[in-house]
Amino acid sequence: MILAAGMASRMGLPKSLLPLGEKTMLQHVVEIAVAHGCRPVVLVLGHAAEELRSSLPPDLMLRVRTVYNPLFHLGLSTSLKVGLSSVPIRHPCYIMLADQPLVTDELLKALLTTYCLTGGKTVRLQYRGQPAHPVLLSPKVRAQAFAISGDRGLGELLEKSPEVVTLSVADRWAVFDVDTQRDYALLRSVYGRRKHAKLRAD
Repeated sequence: MILAAGMASRMGLPKSLLPLGEKTMLQHVVEIAVAHGCRPVVLVLGHAAEELRSSLPPDLMLRVRTVYNPLFHLGLSTSLKVGLSSVPIRHPCYIMLADQPLVTDELLKALLTTYCLTGGKTVRLQYRGQPAHPVLLSPKVRAQAFAISGDRGLGELLEKSPEVVTLSVADRWAVFDVDTQRDYALLRSVYGRRKHAKLRAD
């Protein structure tokens, strides 16, 4: 599940439409989800939905299921619920952000490996002690996500649940998300020459 419904108020424009190399940030994220073998790839849209949808190449859109969140203005929790309602209930689900274009297949594989080794627990990433995305959400925790409200994500739920394990990532770019123009400028300065994330399981 790729969350792309936000209003990007800090950025002032749909940030996932910003170019990175020859593609938009959104296209980078969708392509890595498709290449990883995610089925289905659910793209949650809200603000500027048509612009985002039309920005993706037609052949890529054939691999994506788009869902619209009419309540996107009420916060992140509404997009989580819309997205999760479109994913098979018994499957683990990656929660990805549309403004994290440097996520790699290696990182997703590390999440999945940890999920399998821990008997199907939710796996959250951490960089220098701070929680990060993507998250691999287990069906064991998924139902509780529907109780979240307002402009809140999974953070509080994951902190309290015994069904969650942490995977630390040493490379900030693997989990770097863009919130401001400064973030975007920084991302562009390192794009194309970043190193693969170095991971270790806690």
